[in-house]
Amino acid sequence: MKKIFFIIIISLLWSNVVFAKVLKFVCEEKFYRSNEGKIINTGDLLLLRIDLDKNEIWEYDDSNIDYHKFKIDPERSNYDAYVAWDYVEEMKQREQPDTAVEFNRWTGEYQSDRGGSWGFSRYWCKPINKRLY
Repeated sequence: MKKIFFIIIISLLWSNVVFAKVLKFVCEEKFYRSNEGKIINTGDLLLLRIDLDKNEIWEYDDSNIDYHKFKIDPERSNYDAYVAWDYVEEMKQREQPDTAVEFNRWTGEYQSDRGGSWGFSRYWCKPINKRLY
């Protein structure tokens, strides 16, 4: 019995099985480009949540005290990045329709272009392993 348990544990460690279904990151804005082309270095913080079960990316913005949910496009996402080209259904009514966000899984770079009057932001993200309280 111990031998079977040991074989199962070793096979799980050697496989590419991912147990985390929700990934969480804290992201610092490196630059923001407005629609007029003006570049601003704000240093704002963003909490990013990637839910792989629901195929959603959540942005929690500390400066606007708001959140945005995007649906991950499985056809455009790949081994390197999670890509979303649209909001989830419940957010489409209140948000601009032209949007694109991308999270690079290797570098931790997150790009957010919400279209309309928003502009473009680029962030560098670090994983959050646990809560602070």
